[in-house]
Formats: sequence, structure tokens, C-alpha cells
Amino acid sequence: MFKKRLMLVAVICLVSLTSFGCVKDTEQNLHPHEVNIKKLTNPKFESRLTGTKGNAQAQAWLEKQFDTIGLTPYIGESYATPYSHTFFDPTKEKISVEAINTDKSIISFHNRTDFLVITPNAQFEDIAEITPHIDDPDRWNKILLLDNAEPLVQLAFEKPIALFITSKLARDIPTWLLNQVEMPILQISDEMYTSLSENSPAIKELKLQIDRKEERIEASNVIGTISATAETKRQAIVIAAHFDAAGWDKKVAFSNGALNNATGVSVMLELAKKLHQRSVINSIPADIIFAAFNGSETGHQGSEDFAKEIKSAYEHIYTINLDTIGGKMRGQTVITANSPATLLADSIRNVFKDYKLSVIDNMSTLTGDHSSFLKHHLLGVTITDVMDSIPQSSEEIQKIDYDHLDQIVNALLQLVTDASYLPNHFTINESLPENKWAFEPSMDEFFIFLEDSEKRTDQLELGQYVTYNAADTGQPYTVHKTDDTFNSSDELENKINGMKVTPNVEDYSFDTATVIIQNFSDQFIKDPILDKIYTLKKAEIKDIVAVELVYTNEQGTGIRLHITPLPADNNLENHHNYGQAFHTEKVIANDRTYHLTYLNKIDKSLTTSFNISVDGSKYLVDYNEVQQVNVKDQKRFINLSKLSEKETLLKRINLLPLPQIIQDLGI
Repeated sequence: MFKKRLMLVAVICLVSLTSFGCVKDTEQNLHPHEVNIKKLTNPKFESRLTGTKGNAQAQAWLEKQFDTIGLTPYIGESYATPYSHTFFDPTKEKISVEAINTDKSIISFHNRTDFLVITPNAQFEDIAEITPHIDDPDRWNKILLLDNAEPLVQLAFEKPIALFITSKLARDIPTWLLNQVEMPILQISDEMYTSLSENSPAIKELKLQIDRKEERIEASNVIGTISATAETKRQAIVIAAHFDAAGWDKKVAFSNGALNNATGVSVMLELAKKLHQRSVINSIPADIIFAAFNGSETGHQGSEDFAKEIKSAYEHIYTINLDTIGGKMRGQTVITANSPATLLADSIRNVFKDYKLSVIDNMSTLTGDHSSFLKHHLLGVTITDVMDSIPQSSEEIQKIDYDHLDQIVNALLQLVTDASYLPNHFTINESLPENKWAFEPSMDEFFIFLEDSEKRTDQLELGQYVTYNAADTGQPYTVHKTDDTFNSSDELENKINGMKVTPNVEDYSFDTATVIIQNFSDQFIKDPILDKIYTLKKAEIKDIVAVELVYTNEQGTGIRLHITPLPADNNLENHHNYGQAFHTEKVIANDRTYHLTYLNKIDKSLTTSFNISVDGSKYLVDYNEVQQVNVKDQKRFINLSKLSEKETLLKRINLLPLPQIIQDLGI
């Protein structure tokens, strides 16, 4: 019996040793990048969401790699540099999306499998119609569904209730949108987009609920350095890559983070190995700082903290951030840079071309951890790849081009060891005094400016202007009030001499009028006194460019008439400029030519435009049927005009007393 136990123990030991040997042999036969990426995508790391146990394990693994390579901790004796992190615990959050169909059936979508909430919204609940058009004039009252991160600057002026977008990566969405909480943004799967898009005619509305608690926790970046051995003072090159990923739901990974961004981390690690080996023999022209950032997927929190700290440590710095590179289904390599870093980006591009890496021109619209450095007036770029598609978690590792990653490592090695690419070569050429920094203002600064200018304009009467120091830059700026809305016909008639408003149209009563006058900026005085309100002249009928009238009933439904006086030689075709998303249909009825403008798949998006002559003068009229709604204590009107009811609508327009309405206005 004793001998049998000995034999069993021996067999177990032999099997264990053999298995261990196989693992080591297998790992030795793998490409170094594959080893790194498999480690980082290990299921025990739970997709590396910041604030989770898996993220902490990934951090510990990275610290071990830095130590094995021989890097020096950036501060103190630890590679981990802690910072305060905003965290939403995925095990406690309750987030749901439901598509409610016209037949009252419901299609449910699941958090972290079908979609991710990528904005810091803690509490949100709303039900709304869906629109697939960013140009939808009523998008502020709907949930916007987009299949890519097309230019989103329009959302700075009129946000939808929520944004559902299939953008493969959060980096494609501007930072100013990711950091706001007014409009939730959901990054949705291709399957969810297809379901919503194809079934949109049957979907009455979408219901979005977000219930989660914001927590403040301590998270850490992992930072190591190779010190310069040459006579370079206070110069540093930061090689960065974020190691956190999106997270999971009930242990089902939304993404295992192989492409985003274990690939970038692997390039950073392999570059660190080669640079450390070279530093033993050859001089390194600047301090090289290797930064594995945390919290990138939740607002670049780790890089923001590090950029703020390193700013005072060096005289000349630039950052090269590596994010989502090496996918086999990639397009070209992209170097993302805002205007101060264009010279740096051009230099990187030239080196990359020597290594047969195809690089396209700067794309400053993409976000990345480099933006944290730009915010603090430090040069930074992100190197990434245009991704045609992101494979599913189970396929990610098989879809990585390790040779491409090696090419990037070798190109960066050439760059950072060449003294002609030292940071001072770029900052000398491009840096400006901090109050005149040359990169595009952030959208956060733009919103400050916009809010400030709106408040100033609200204090003015029609035709007045004021010059003030803008809150974001301190530079003088002038606002001129060229439009005003009146809720009383008496108020309007007293404001503009000779103007009258028809009190009733059909069964509707006057509700509001918006008057737009021409801009008199050419008459502003040369050296105005700051904050003094100037009145050029009292607005007169001859100054009016357009008038919009709204008539409603007690239920808030009604009509909207936008009336524009036209020069004698003008016509409808050259007066309107519609976006590409709009369709225009010409219809002749009742001896009049109508232009019907609408959005595809949205029945209630019709605007009817036509010319009319009154007393020898020509006018352009835009007509909508509307419904009054209240948004944040403001009265708004949404479009109810249906393309499917165009024949009835045209008959109704033909019965309107338009000549009388225009004669009363006197325009």
C-alpha cells in the first residue's frame, strides 16, 4: 500500500513537471507580443476594468515586467503611482435599454454585452423616439442612433436625449462629449445597431435607464524610466499605453481588450526591453518614461493625473501614446496630433515610412491619452490604426498582426535614440506663451465661451451689442442681438413700429413670434468700453430678415410659419441649402410649386417650402405642423408634419390666409 502511494505521488510529480515544462516550452515558442497579450487577456484579469480585482492583477503583472526589464520607478521605490479615480462598480449598476414596439412588444438589450455606457452618467431615465439622422432638427427630443463617429460637432449646439453609436472605439468620440453628463452615450454592438435600424418602423420608442453610484477610489498608473546617459538636461520622452479595458457583465466580456489596448502595452514593453539593453552600451539622449495608464476607458483619468504632475518635472517633454494597433483588419496607421504637435507628428511619420509603415495625415478628431498632455500645454500624439472592425472577444488574439507590432517597436527605437528627435527640437519650434498656446481650444473651453456669450446676449434688446472679456481666454469679444422671441403680440408691436400680428389662424391663436434682423457689425464703434451696452438704432421693419410665427390651440398643437422676404431675383432653389441627410421632393399643386424636405425613415420630419407673391413682393414660406413641449423649463416645438399625409397638408396650406398674415407683418 505504501509503495502504491509512493508510485502515485511520483506519477503526479512527473505529470506536474511535464505539464510545467510544456507550458514553458510553449511560451518560449510564442512571439513575445503574443505572450504579453495572452497574459493581459487572461480571464482572471476580468477585462481589466479600473477599480476591479482583475485590473489590480494586471497592474501587478505590469509592475513585475518593469522590474524584470530593469526600469527605475518614476517616483520612490514603487512603479505604481496612485491617483484618485471616479469609479462605477459594475456589480452594483442597473442599466437597461428596451425597444418598445408599436404592438407593445418589447426587445431588451443587455449592458456590457450589447452596449456600454461610456459617459459618466450616474442616474438617468427617459423614453423617446429614435432617429438615425444627426441632422434631424428635432434630435434634442429623440435618441440619436449612428453607425459611426461621423463629425459630431453639431451636438455641441443641440444634443439629443441620448446617443447610441456603433463606433468601434471610444477614441473616435471627442473628449468633450465623453466627459459631459447631460447626454448619455452608449457604445453599441453592430448587432444591436442592426436590430434597432432594421426594426425602426416598428419601434415606437426606446427606454433607457441608468442607475449607478459614483465612488472615489484609489487607482494607479504604472510608471518606469530609463535615465539619460547623455548631457541632456530636463528632457523626457514619454512612451505611453493604457492597460485598462471596458469590463464585463456577469463574467461575459464585452471585450477582452486584446486590441484595445494589450497591443499598445506590448509594444511599449518590447520597446522598453530593447532600449534598456541599448542603454547599457550606448547613451540615451533623453529620459525615457514608460507609462502604463489606468482609467483611459473612463475619461483618460490616469493620464490626466500624470500629465498634471510631470509638467513641472521637465523643461522639454513630448508623449507618444500607443492605442489599438496591430489588428489584421486594420486600415492605415494614424498619427493623431493637434496643431502644436504637427511637427512632431511629421517627424514620426517620416521615421515610420523608413520602416515601410503606411501612415496617413494627422487626424485631430480622434481622442486618446495624448489629449491629457495637450490640455496641460505639453506636446503629445497618439499612434493608432484605422480599424475596419473589431472582432469579438474570442477572436481578438487571432486577429493581431505581430509583425506589424514589431515594425512599430523598431521605428520607435530609431526615433527615441536619435538626438535629432529630442524634445527641445519640437518645443523650441512650436511652443508659445501659455496664454497663446496654438492648439485648438477644447470643447470644454468652447462651452464656457458659448454659455457666457448666451448670458450676455440675453441681457440685450434687439439690435444692441456689448463687448466683454471672454471667460475662456480673457480676450475681448462682441455679441450682437440679431434675433428675439416674443410671447405677446402687443410686446412685438410695441418693439417694432408698424408691425402687426394676425391674432388667429384657423382654430389656432397666436403663441410666439421670433424676429431676425440684419447684422450691423460694420457699424460697431472702433474702441468700445468693455461691458457697456450700445444701441445702434431701434429695430425697424426694413431691418427684418425673417419672421417665424407659431399659432397653437389649448392642447399645444398648431402650425409654424417661417416667412423670409426675398429679393426680386431670388427663388427657392438657390435660397435653401439642405444637408446630405435630407431628401427633397418637388410637388406642383394648386398652381404652386412646393418643395418637400424630409429625413429618410422619419415620417414626422417634413418641412414644406414654397414661394408666394404679395403686393408685388416675393416671400419664402416654410410650413410645419407642431406640438409644444417643455424642455428644461423652456418652451419648444417639435415637428408633427408627416410625409405620409402630404396631400392633406398641401390642401391645408392652400387655405391659409397667407397674404393677410404677410400684409399685417408689413415686411
